[in-house]
Amino acid sequence: MKQNRFLLALRGDCTFVRKVHNAQEEGAKLAIIMDDRIEKTQNIIMANDGQGNHLKIPSIFINEDDGESILQWTIDNPDKPVILSIKF
Repeated sequence: MKQNRFLLALRGDCTFVRKVHNAQEEGAKLAIIMDDRIEKTQNIIMANDGQGNHLKIPSIFINEDDGESILQWTIDNPDKPVILSIKF
């Protein structure tokens, strides 16, 4: 199985584009942006701030609960890779 790194970033003060850019610069093949609050995320759009033309990696936005599950799994299993399956 081919392994690709992803970066999990907490939503916060900088733009989504900046977060994805930072993940790309760190060598990630996917940027996952985790909400920083408990809310319905279905209607949140990760909009281009006008600087997204240089991005080459995909990105997704997940809710706080799913992000916490990923974080907890990495804490409980530090020597095991995180394997994600994403359905669209």
